[in-house]
Amino acid sequence: MSTTGSPKYGRTYNVVSKTLRSRGVAVAVAIAAPTVASLGFFWYRHWAEGTPDMVRIELAGSADTIRKIIKSYPGRYVDALHADFRLILSYVIATVAGASLGWSLSFTQAARRLSLLAMGAGIVAALCDVGEDLALLHVIEHGGENGFAVVAQGLAFTKFVLLMPAAVVALVAVVTTLWRARPRRLRTYGRPSTANPGHDELPWCPVGANDDRLAHEPNSSEGVRRSAWRTNTYLPPSRRAEPGRDADTIGICVSGGGIRSATFALGALDALRPVLKKARYLVSVSGGGYCAGALQLALQRNRPEELTPEGFESVANPDDVYSGGSAELDHTRRHGNYIADDAKQWLVALGAVLRGVVVSVGTLVLTVVVLGRLLAHLYASLSGDVLKTPWPPLPGVQRTIGLLAAPFLLAWLGGVWLDSCERRACVRLRRWFARVRRYVVATALLVAVAGIGVPLLAWTGGWITSPRAVPLGSIALVVVGWLSALIGVGQRPASRKIFAGLRRAWGATVGSRQRSITAAVAVFAGLLVIVIGLLLLLGNVIATTGAASVTTRSWPWLKEWQVTAIAAAAFGVIAVADQVRWSLHPFYRRRLATAFAVRRERREGRVRAERYDYDNVRTTLHEYAGVCADFPRVIFLCAAHVSGQELTPPGRQVVPWTMSGDYVGSPVLGWMPSKALHDEIPPLLRYDLTVQAAQAISGAAFASQMGRMQRPITRLLTLTNVRLGSWLPNPDYLGRRRAELREGNGSMPWWLPAMPRRRYLVTWARELIGSYPADGPLVFVTDGGHYENLGLVELLRHRCRYICCIDGSGDRPNVARTLAQAVELAYEELGVTIELDHPERLSAGHEGPQRPPPDQLLGELEDRLAQDCTIIGRITYPDLGPDLPKENGYLVIGKAVLTRATPFEVLAHATGNPSFPNDSTADQWFDFTRFDAYHTLGRHVGKSVLSAMKNRPFPSGLSLP
Repeated sequence: MSTTGSPKYGRTYNVVSKTLRSRGVAVAVAIAAPTVASLGFFWYRHWAEGTPDMVRIELAGSADTIRKIIKSYPGRYVDALHADFRLILSYVIATVAGASLGWSLSFTQAARRLSLLAMGAGIVAALCDVGEDLALLHVIEHGGENGFAVVAQGLAFTKFVLLMPAAVVALVAVVTTLWRARPRRLRTYGRPSTANPGHDELPWCPVGANDDRLAHEPNSSEGVRRSAWRTNTYLPPSRRAEPGRDADTIGICVSGGGIRSATFALGALDALRPVLKKARYLVSVSGGGYCAGALQLALQRNRPEELTPEGFESVANPDDVYSGGSAELDHTRRHGNYIADDAKQWLVALGAVLRGVVVSVGTLVLTVVVLGRLLAHLYASLSGDVLKTPWPPLPGVQRTIGLLAAPFLLAWLGGVWLDSCERRACVRLRRWFARVRRYVVATALLVAVAGIGVPLLAWTGGWITSPRAVPLGSIALVVVGWLSALIGVGQRPASRKIFAGLRRAWGATVGSRQRSITAAVAVFAGLLVIVIGLLLLLGNVIATTGAASVTTRSWPWLKEWQVTAIAAAAFGVIAVADQVRWSLHPFYRRRLATAFAVRRERREGRVRAERYDYDNVRTTLHEYAGVCADFPRVIFLCAAHVSGQELTPPGRQVVPWTMSGDYVGSPVLGWMPSKALHDEIPPLLRYDLTVQAAQAISGAAFASQMGRMQRPITRLLTLTNVRLGSWLPNPDYLGRRRAELREGNGSMPWWLPAMPRRRYLVTWARELIGSYPADGPLVFVTDGGHYENLGLVELLRHRCRYICCIDGSGDRPNVARTLAQAVELAYEELGVTIELDHPERLSAGHEGPQRPPPDQLLGELEDRLAQDCTIIGRITYPDLGPDLPKENGYLVIGKAVLTRATPFEVLAHATGNPSFPNDSTADQWFDFTRFDAYHTLGRHVGKSVLSAMKNRPFPSGLSLP
């Protein structure tokens, strides 16, 4: 698929795009646009010589004031207004030409839409300028009344509000065009890899290509009706160089839940080793990814570059990897507190959080300082009166906002009138009316913010006239953000300690509900303080900028321009730095590797667990996540965030994303082989295409966006930089670049943008505002639990006929909510129906109507016991065509619950731990007692699942011992 043609923008876009994608034409337009604007400006300055107060006249808003200005400063005002018409023509040509470059050469829909809006804003600003000049001519030549002066004021203010952002967009497009048109040497990582034959036929599917996929479906109405299910079932087919993701017999999925689920899954998979050796896929989510990644890394043999002078040998195999008593299991058990164990590690962890808060708040403060000073100088160049009289606002601004209601109402009435008309012309006109309404509302908001909001903010900031407001306020924001983030991230553990002290002091009984409420109040309070504090700082900077006495009194060795230059330089350094490396993701990835990235090695006759050298051994997916003999392919399930409702329903905003040794991607965003993806991206981005990074990303529970688990704390995490997850290359973007490369006969088109070398400040800004375009170069990927926390839907996407689900999620004891969500999602997205056999047996308090008298131990746990830890389900796959016929399968679910058959030592542990086996995922600190209890429970549940699988019909050709 090529991006040369765009059905959304029609024939005009295709013609303009084809013309401007000629390097010579594009460079000529890029040079001509600022040249025309400069000529128009110098022409205007020549005829406006001696009239230094034209802007003041435009924003005067009073005929008497205009006459006083003309009387005080005689000049050629009428000639200047006539010359302004030539200036209008010049800046319209420059803005439209510059924005047309962005419209034609942009590679994403958002950039094209922004360029199109800039063209429209430039034209509307020119119309406002013409109306303003006509009104001023009437006032100057004929002594018009105040009404014309007020109209001129409103039109002039609207002109500036629309023209300045449009000019910025056009200027950026011009600079970008000249930058791409320069002679450049294509970096090796920028060109698609051809070392592996078959990479020229990468299986990728562009966003919104559902119509193309329908062409491959049966022509029956049934196939068309189920097109959405078929689209979501799309997996990479077999290629010459890469095996596909074909449907297979057995699949295992392990759920999310942090170290709780990881420990439980290690025990369950140990008991399920006969099934594990015959399974084709092992899908892991979050904490399940810790477990699956640990098993995968423990099975890796040493590469030649990893051998040390003394030499060692990896000796683990699928028959005994992470088995009871193994060196690697003992290592993980000893590192249950992987985040922080001793005082030194606690200081490092708290320091990592503090570093993120300082960087985030520092970035926001620098943005406030630079933006505030620019706004202050901008308003001062227009008219100082705008900031001196915040209320009531300029009469022209009020009237403009009111007058904008007229076209809005006309467009609304027109849409209502045409609502019942189904003709093509009526439909187009109705869409045009809808666009007019949106643009009018946007213009009114811009005028209101610029004419009322900013002056009012500056007036409010004038209360904080102290020059120490910015540094002291910044320190206060750092402290508040750090404390509120710590409370928000570790809600239950932190609040438990706080309320334990209160209970000892006052003898009060405080439950978990009160702790949750207090944590939520702390999060909201912290978020509110940060937002209000930043707004007050912005108002203070605007109000104090230009007051030389303020700067010299605070910092006598600095001047105003030096303060602005230092802030702008610091902001520039932060803007070009990699934002992911300043988040908690690198720290989390490193700490996670200390517990779940080891190998069993024999050295000098002794067997021991040796950790991977984190700094020197990069566990790349295509090398370290390949298929091992007698072991399933490990697939890390994550969640990719996308904006809007084109790809996701409201409230979810995520699509599935998987990382494995063969492919990385999604059925919605496309797939790319892991090796090819690794070769085509810059070195810095390759750090997140490793097994250790996949473990961390799949378990990135606390992120700036949480998909279906979205909560208010996510905004706080973004503001304070206490966030996990990473930005990864978008297969759809790379696939479209490949399409352009094929159309260019192997040569990279000059206008084609390169992959970003790092995650710039714009990625953090997107997290802050919640904007995740599906066609951008990078996509934000977080915890797979934000999409589906069992991994069951991903195995159903692979149409496995026998699925074993290990559920260690922390559901409430009385309902298997995670399982219910997975069953519902499976039908919504894939059309797969699952019939569960007595799911209520997994819920606590359902041991059955007839129970023997419990002993003392079971009596204490009577309300927490379930009837069984294993249930059976029947899977029915829909008929999606000849290649995806209707099939049936079996599902066996083993859940972390307590039953009468649970081992005694686990029940004894549960009596002293009311939350077991549903400890909070936020609690990632496991001592040996909790590790042993969950691991033992996992082995018990695994044995129960194995027994249930032996008693059920098994796929032909396979058997279990």
